[in-house]
Amino acid sequence: MKYLLIFLLVLAIFVISVTLGAQNDQQVTFNYLLAQGEYRISTLLAVLFAVGFAIGWL
Repeated sequence: MKYLLIFLLVLAIFVISVTLGAQNDQQVTFNYLLAQGEYRISTLLAVLFAVGFAIGWL
């Protein structure tokens, strides 16, 4: 039950962040180790949140 509540809380935070990010459709340049890319802020926010969550889960 505890894990279900934690999962639902994280899911709610993720949905809120994607919803807020959808309002920001600007293109930004994201520089990473070997290259750079042009991404929408909402996509970058969602991907980085998911990666951080996955790393934290381990």
